[in-house]
Amino acid sequence: MTIACKHVIDTEELSALNESLVSILLSIDSRIQNLEGILFLLSIISLELTAAGVFKQTHIDVQARLGNFAFGIVRSYISHTYRLTHHFSSIMQFQLSYGDIKRIPIQNSFRTWVDEDEANAVGKAPLTLSAIKAQASHIPLAILKYGIQDAFHSTNYYEFEPARLRRTSHPIQGTWTGHCSRTEGDEIINYILRISFRLSSDLKQLIGKGEDFSTTFSIEGRVKRSPTGYNFDFSIMGDDELHKTASGTFDPANDVITMAWSDRRKKDNPDEPYYRPFQLRRTPPSLLRYRYSPREFSEDPVRSRWAFACNAALHQAQEKLWSRKFFEARFQERKRFVELTTRSLIVSMGLTPQRPLTPAEAGELEHLRRGLNPSEARFYHALSSFEIQKLPWHP
Repeated sequence: MTIACKHVIDTEELSALNESLVSILLSIDSRIQNLEGILFLLSIISLELTAAGVFKQTHIDVQARLGNFAFGIVRSYISHTYRLTHHFSSIMQFQLSYGDIKRIPIQNSFRTWVDEDEANAVGKAPLTLSAIKAQASHIPLAILKYGIQDAFHSTNYYEFEPARLRRTSHPIQGTWTGHCSRTEGDEIINYILRISFRLSSDLKQLIGKGEDFSTTFSIEGRVKRSPTGYNFDFSIMGDDELHKTASGTFDPANDVITMAWSDRRKKDNPDEPYYRPFQLRRTPPSLLRYRYSPREFSEDPVRSRWAFACNAALHQAQEKLWSRKFFEARFQERKRFVELTTRSLIVSMGLTPQRPLTPAEAGELEHLRRGLNPSEARFYHALSSFEIQKLPWHP
């Protein structure tokens, strides 16, 4: 909360922290129950021994023991788990539940909050902005799971280009692009996927980065030689919820990668388009829009290759020369992508007023997703999400 006073945090940050806190509290309750059972068993044994005349008037007060001894264990356990500062135990107050001990919610707090209007009445000064900034400056940003979101984060893919790689040489290294599909609601979305690979010095560990129109990710896996080329598999780092993995083969003769995704949902949705195999090639992501389809290539290979070469060369020349016509076309693509994506999100999220996309507009949006560089499409998608955030919400 203090960091959020100075930085923009991810929308899932507090939700993830809430889950972590609940898991800790459940562990504490479990330990308390175990201690209650042990002390209750000791009290029964003590009563039996007293009745047998071994001890005289021996009695174990379970409630008192939990209040003194067990509470110290729990507090020590929490402080050790979080490795917090020395004042943690003074601000953390737990009321154990045993016997007639009642929980007091007002005492279950990590921090006290003072209303500015009532500050003078209770004798406490309100927290100033300078005090918040001073406190936030001492909190490491590494405690955030998703990092700060103060600005749009771009990914540097030039480090994966062959000229920038280290001495290690491997044909699978570099940037690969291709078309992938997935289902969102009742709609099947086709988009460009970009993955860049790099190998470790022993040529066995595979590392890299990837992106599509909505997100970026880092990967880590292994690669090994096969009779026809190379086999590889990798996992998306930091994705603990679904544990997304991928496996595929690299064909050096045709310079093509064939791969497929997998996660925990695959067994329940085996026909999902997301899990179908697809191909990646070395075509730059900004030029993939001009590449011929398999059907076009089968009909006329020569014309397909010449059309791709001419359009790709024209695109690169206009981009390098900062052609006015080139940038006007890019601006128009951005405006249409943001407009159509925003309207689509409003419908899928159940907001109003709605203007559902017509079949022609839905086809135009799919064409933009299939043609836009993932870095550009991801930036445009972020602009659409920002447009949604500016709308009034009425629960």
